Amino acid sequence: MEIIRRNRDEGTVEVSVINKEYIDFFNDFFGDEEKAINLLKDCYEMTYQDVRPRRIINNISRLISLGDELISIKPGRYGLAIFYWIVCIEAVSHIANQGEKERFKIKIIRDFFEEYITETDKDFLLEHIERAASDMREEVSPKINISIIATIFYNIRHDFVHEGIYSNFHFSSNNEERFLNSLVMKEYGKDVEEERTYYISVTYEQMRKIIINGLLNFLEKQMNNR
Repeated sequence: MEIIRRNRDEGTVEVSVINKEYIDFFNDFFGDEEKAINLLKDCYEMTYQDVRPRRIINNISRLISLGDELISIKPGRYGLAIFYWIVCIEAVSHIANQGEKERFKIKIIRDFFEEYITETDKDFLLEHIERAASDMREEVSPKINISIIATIFYNIRHDFVHEGIYSNFHFSSNNEERFLNSLVMKEYGKDVEEERTYYISVTYEQMRKIIINGLLNFLEKQMNNR
């Protein structure tokens, strides 16, 4: 699909082509091809003012799709898809904040979960990701916070990058089924790395949708702040 933009100052015309795979990706997500096309057009038509929305929307489609493809080849190896989710969050943050002081990657992920995951989705995650009773230690409740959930997913990415581990994390097949997952990680910066254990009753499809919605919220903020 072609997008034509005119630069009034220079009197030039530029034609951009939207990759059909991007349209298909967002059509699948929204269930509405017109909505998908309009979102992509809005981002592409901003290029003269700010190229970042176009780069962000392209990265969301490309990187999440790579995770989808790997899951189709290696069903159940969820660490492969999670790796690309986290890389996508890092990538769009870098695009949006070029020229600013680089932040620690773990802070980028925590900030994303805190700022761009909707309150409804946060509540859902806090209901379906809990600390195992056997791992409560000094805590009085199995409940955790959204920063710890962000850290869990960051550490899955870390295990793949540094240890080549991508098959130890499991989602639930339905919200009634709870999977016990263990990761060696720090919940907080002051902690030592140690094994922490969590019950997961969120599904892969639900988590994927939550991540994409967060990325689109991030994109919307960039478009509004241009």
